[in-house]
Amino acid sequence: NIQIQKNIPVASGLGGGSSNSAATLIALNRLWGLRLSTNDLHPIATSIGSDVPFFLWGGTSTVKGRGELVELIPPIRLQWFVILSPQSTIANKTAHTYSLLNPTHYTQGLHTLGMETSIRADRVVSPDFIFNTFDQIAIDAFPYILEYWDTFSSISPNNIHIVGSGPSLFTHVAAREDGECLVNTLKNKYGWDARLTSTWEPKMDLT
Repeated sequence: NIQIQKNIPVASGLGGGSSNSAATLIALNRLWGLRLSTNDLHPIATSIGSDVPFFLWGGTSTVKGRGELVELIPPIRLQWFVILSPQSTIANKTAHTYSLLNPTHYTQGLHTLGMETSIRADRVVSPDFIFNTFDQIAIDAFPYILEYWDTFSSISPNNIHIVGSGPSLFTHVAAREDGECLVNTLKNKYGWDARLTSTWEPKMDLT
């Protein structure tokens, strides 16, 4: 029996369930002394869910296929982000949001390639490279999100984007102090679930 205390909002687009699954695989590997490598655990993660392999490896990665092809790349040099999580009330949220996508919403991957090139060149990545195709169908998927998006945009200096398949929203902030100020406004003035978070990278050799 495994009991998990959820701190990441459920069905929010933040990969809470997938990261819980990856963490459980790692924990059981240690608890049972199996000494399996991440490569050994990878097929198991893939069989559980499309996003689980990414969380198993951790850090900055490009992901292809249906999520099973994870390529680690150097750390991204954007540290602080503010996440705003509206309450989701849509049943089968992931299936619902994906059903709203059509071929016109897909791109040639130029934003992703541009960001990856900058990261590999050890250049500071412009927030302009940040892109999520679900931005285009967010209002249709979550009509109530418009109030959150408009308010968030009015007090944030940078663009607002959907996290994953939504409905959480995020923006990059230049410094921790800026993020704390933004979170305090969203929490205290509007009573919303807002959090300041930073990127994390595992210690590994990418050479």
